Amino acid sequence: AQETWEIICSIQGKDPDELSAEEGSDEEMLPMPKQDNLTEIFEELQSVDQSRRNKVIERMLENDQAFLFKLKEIFEALEGIVSEDGLHKMFLVFKALLNISDMRLLETLLSDKYYLTTFGVLEYNNEISTKHIETKHRKFLKETLKFKQFIPLENEEVIAKIHLNYRLSYLKDTALATGLDEC
Repeated sequence: AQETWEIICSIQGKDPDELSAEEGSDEEMLPMPKQDNLTEIFEELQSVDQSRRNKVIERMLENDQAFLFKLKEIFEALEGIVSEDGLHKMFLVFKALLNISDMRLLETLLSDKYYLTTFGVLEYNNEISTKHIETKHRKFLKETLKFKQFIPLENEEVIAKIHLNYRLSYLKDTALATGLDEC
C-alpha cells in the first residue's frame, strides 16, 4: 500500500510524507463545537471533499454523536441569550451539514433526539427573517402535526421510519424550500 501511495504521489509531483502530515487528526480536521468556532466549523464543512467526507461524518457520529449533541447545546444556549449573530452562524453550520447529503447524518439530524434542534436552527435563516417572514417549524411539528394511525402499528421501527420519512419530506418541501421562493 505504501509503495502504491508513493507512486501516486510521484505522478502528482507531491511528497508522500507531506501529504500524510497534512491530514492531521480528526480533532484538527473538525474541532469540537464551541460558540466561538462556529464560523471555522462552517468553513470546514463547506470545503469537505469526497476524500475526507466519510472521516468528517464519522467524527460527527462517533462517541454517541458527541459533536452533534454539542451543537444542540450551543443552539439552546444561543437561543436562550437571543444571539442573532450566533444563531445565524448555527444556521450556516446546519445548512452545510445538510448539504453533505449523507443518509446516516440525515437520519441522525432528523431522529427523535435532534429533529427539533435541526428545524429550530433552520428558523434562523437571515435571508428570510429580514423579509419579515417568521418561520415556525418547531411549532408546526410539535403542535399542529398529529400522527394518526388508521391501522394500528405495533412495530416501533416502522413507526420511526414513518416519522423519519415525514421529517425528510418536510425538510425538503418546506424548511429548505422556503428560501427558494424568492428565486
